[in-house]
Amino acid sequence: EYLKRFFSKTTQHYVAMADKLSVKFQNRPARYQRAVLNGMVGILLMFLSIPVVQNLLSSKQQMNTSFDSFRLVNTYGAFGSITKERTEIILEGTTEEVVTSSTQWLEYEFKCKPGSVTRRPCTYLPTIIV
Repeated sequence: EYLKRFFSKTTQHYVAMADKLSVKFQNRPARYQRAVLNGMVGILLMFLSIPVVQNLLSSKQQMNTSFDSFRLVNTYGAFGSITKERTEIILEGTTEEVVTSSTQWLEYEFKCKPGSVTRRPCTYLPTIIV
């Protein structure tokens, strides 16, 4: 009661309404509460996804763009920059003591780096220390 004098009548009214709703929800099963919450989140995400779908269907798509301030929905533009050529750095080394014009250079093969198309793709599993 002491705090009521610091708030307007409108705010007190909204607090009273929220209190009545919370009492109603406490009498309902938790399953119903969860279903309502999931539905509300689904509707929110559908509403936030409207600009993303419009961008997807547009002829002038924007890549890697966020359409809301919470960054819940956005576009993923990984395929917007794929080209037919791939530029990469190749590291080579030699075992010869003196480097001359006839020095034999060998390419370093790195694990999990794209290289020879005849090589089997690597699998990398992180080590878990318990």
